Amino acid sequence: MSSGTEHILKALDGLYPRPDPTIKQNVEEMNFSIGFIGSLKMLIASFKAANEKFAAPDQMTPEQLDLLIEISYMNAGRLEVQKLQNAIIQLSEKATNNELFMSLD
Repeated sequence: MSSGTEHILKALDGLYPRPDPTIKQNVEEMNFSIGFIGSLKMLIASFKAANEKFAAPDQMTPEQLDLLIEISYMNAGRLEVQKLQNAIIQLSEKATNNELFMSLD
């Protein structure tokens, strides 16, 4: 996903007249959300990997792991996913409405 936003930023830099600066800012903010989601994915994988290092009686049950993942996702991940979706929708709407460029009015 990060490489996708890099391509979008590069394409926006190639536009003339220059694109509206808020559009580039929104795309750059998408990278923060993408990074956060990637970190959350690694955190979830680390829960499972750490659990595998314990003997069976000391491991968290699958239900406990699922609950931990659900709480992590619900509290933080959902907000970042929503921000990412909103940024993509806004960019798409501006492109559809031919509003990618700065207004000189």
